[in-house]
Amino acid sequence: SFQSNAAFQSSGTDVWLVSSSRTHCTSLTADTSGDIPQSIRSPVLAQVYQALVSHNEKYGNPNIPLGSADGKRCKTLRRLHFQGKLSEDDVALLNGMGFRFHSFEDVYTECDFG
Repeated sequence: SFQSNAAFQSSGTDVWLVSSSRTHCTSLTADTSGDIPQSIRSPVLAQVYQALVSHNEKYGNPNIPLGSADGKRCKTLRRLHFQGKLSEDDVALLNGMGFRFHSFEDVYTECDFG
C-alpha cells in the first residue's frame, strides 16, 4: 500500500499540497491557463493532465472513460500506481483531484478470485 508524507492545506478556494520531501507547495486547484504543474514527474500524467482538468470541470470528476486515448492514459496511470512507479507528489495531485486509482476492470484483473 502507498503511504504519503504529504498534507493538504486549503486557503479559500485553493487547495495546496505540502510535501515533507520538498521545500515548496504545489497548487492542486484546476489550472485552466494551460500550464502543467512543475511537480508532475510522470510523462503520462503530463500528457493527460489538461484532459483530467477539463473532464473534472465538465463532469465533476477526473475519471475519463476508457473509450478514448486519454482514458487509456488514465488506465496507464492506474497501472503505474499499482506498480509503485508514480511519485508521491503525482499520487497526491491525482488524489486531490478525486482520481480513482481502481476501476472495475482493475479489480477484476488484479484480485485473486481463486
